[in-house]
Amino acid sequence: MSALSTFWELLPRISHFRYESLPGPASMTGWKGSASGVIEVTCDPALQWIHFAESCQFELELTGQHFALKNQFRWVWQEHDSIRLEQWRRGHAVPLLDLVERSPAILVEREAHLCGADDYRLQVRLRGDGFDADWSIRGPKKDEHLAYRYRCDR
Repeated sequence: MSALSTFWELLPRISHFRYESLPGPASMTGWKGSASGVIEVTCDPALQWIHFAESCQFELELTGQHFALKNQFRWVWQEHDSIRLEQWRRGHAVPLLDLVERSPAILVEREAHLCGADDYRLQVRLRGDGFDADWSIRGPKKDEHLAYRYRCDR
């Protein structure tokens, strides 16, 4: 089975995640911290898309402040050669990137997502109990690493 197929079958079973934000030396955001949260998964009956509604409490390491965070993503099957990741904002899908297979356990973006002057890249590593999604964001004010650990119920 391909990494894309394995990943697609895994997505509906994901129920929770851990998130860590690590700014690099060139970061001007200082957004360092972590969160744990839950995911409500909704699937299209024909299984052409899978929707994640994520919610968590993020703790900013420097101050100890807590922030409620919510995010919505949709994964869309793309004719056997990629899976598109979209972010939902104000009820509309914003395409981020298409994931393609790099190896039997790793997916990467076909092309970086550009948002203004910022370059977003993603690597997904399949695990037995879920997957790791590691984002790299580079730009004039950004040097960020976001590490998501998505897992199924035990």
